[in-house]
Amino acid sequence: MSRPAQQTIAREVGLAGVGVHSGQEAALTFRPAEPGSGVRFRRVDLEGCPEIPATIDNVVATELGTTVGIGDAKVLTIEHVMAALAGLRIDNVLVDIDGPELPIRDGSFQDYCVALEEAGAVEQDEEAEVLKLSGVVEASGGKGASYVATAGPGGLRISATIDFENPTIGRSYGSFDLDPASFRKDVAPARTFGFMADADALHARGLALGASLENAIVIDDDGVMNDELRFDDEFLRHKVGDVLGDLALLGTRLDGHIVQGHVDGTGHLIESTKDGEYWLLDFRIPDDVHALTIGHGSITLNGVSLTVSELLPQSGVRIGVIPHTHAHTNLGALEPAAPVNVEGDMLGKYVARILGRSDDA
Repeated sequence: MSRPAQQTIAREVGLAGVGVHSGQEAALTFRPAEPGSGVRFRRVDLEGCPEIPATIDNVVATELGTTVGIGDAKVLTIEHVMAALAGLRIDNVLVDIDGPELPIRDGSFQDYCVALEEAGAVEQDEEAEVLKLSGVVEASGGKGASYVATAGPGGLRISATIDFENPTIGRSYGSFDLDPASFRKDVAPARTFGFMADADALHARGLALGASLENAIVIDDDGVMNDELRFDDEFLRHKVGDVLGDLALLGTRLDGHIVQGHVDGTGHLIESTKDGEYWLLDFRIPDDVHALTIGHGSITLNGVSLTVSELLPQSGVRIGVIPHTHAHTNLGALEPAAPVNVEGDMLGKYVARILGRSDDA
């Protein structure tokens, strides 16, 4: 096969719990499905047990969660299940549910991953559909959100930015490779989150009726009300998982780099401080570069110093930068006042470290 084989699960497996918005208890069962059938939700509590394919065409609502539906049959808050399936590369599965909303469990993607791994993945006789990006695709969403999809080094990577006025969350940026092992380790444990100050207004609209400290990170005026975070940037990681779950509605595996953030006209993720300072977070370099210096607002390639704005148009160079004052330590941020020189064989290692993917101690 020129492409990987489609996968389903080896046996059925079930979970139960409360829906975060409806507050209703529901039981869910994953069942093996035939090649090419995709992900389908089946409302077994409704007459005729109507099925709803998990595709973009069937999305009927996106407020604080993704809902799919056909006619009167709907399934709410599907993004966590879709992310787990996509993260583990399960292409075909029938999801039986006996209520209107999928269980939120602990608010992360982890319980679904564990259940699916207990069921086991099996290859099927047909090739998987893989959408491999060869150019740049740009899109804009509500509230100023913007997205760029472009070719990557192989596999799927999602880069995302969150920016909240609430200082407990603040602003952070991260870039995550989403092979199954990385998804399980880096994204699956991250929980959904919300603000205590919004609770009454959401309840009045019939939302967040099942939310609690057991299934969400809750933030009040003093910070996180839960015992502790699972990651320093757990809020960001959960956003990446939600993006993966929504992308799964394309009905195909993805091979490329998805960037969510403020994007300039050239397709690079860029932010600047008021005084024009920049900081390097994510970049690609040409094969002929053998020496790199990262300094205060500038980068030196092969002895030639370039500012960020000069570097962007260079052939073969793709970079993303944010102000160093917002750089997250998990991504290998370095103080710009102390330039770092990298040469020869160390260049590849340093690139991996900046991307937050180094295995070095």
